[in-house]
Amino acid sequence: MKIFIKKSRKGFTLIELLIVIIILGVLSATMMMSSGSSVASARAEMIISNMNTIKNAALSYLTAEFANHPTIEGFKTNAKTYLGETANTNGNTLLTLDKCQYGVEHTKATSSIPDAATDNKWFVYCDFSSFGNNNGEKTDIINKLVKAASADQLLSGTDGAGYSGGEKVYMRIK
Repeated sequence: MKIFIKKSRKGFTLIELLIVIIILGVLSATMMMSSGSSVASARAEMIISNMNTIKNAALSYLTAEFANHPTIEGFKTNAKTYLGETANTNGNTLLTLDKCQYGVEHTKATSSIPDAATDNKWFVYCDFSSFGNNNGEKTDIINKLVKAASADQLLSGTDGAGYSGGEKVYMRIK
């Protein structure tokens, strides 16, 4: 009489291991493609947030100095009071954060009779031309800013045109 002994299997077969490796590869490739987009979204949101912070600081300055006829030069001089010690009070750039340069500009009266509603507008800007273009990251950031342009009131310049791309984005302060 023959007795059959059943061998118990230990471990995985080569085919099972290969299938698991392929599945993990597909999942990691999917995550890598989506993470680039989320980094660009985060940077675009950071730019908008920083511009809003500078805008709020400028509005605080305007409110505090209303009786003294505030000027954009006065805000630049007192930037550390409103933006903290990291603010630069020399030149046009107020802050440099993550390779983005933030500053303020204004339009001056274009006629001999200035109109308070249209002249002397203040703008905060972000110039990210020195950001580089790692794997199209700058292009992704521009695309995210274009999508957010109407909701966040982003502009292409001091002329009031909506943001449609470019390495410098504006937001109106007043």
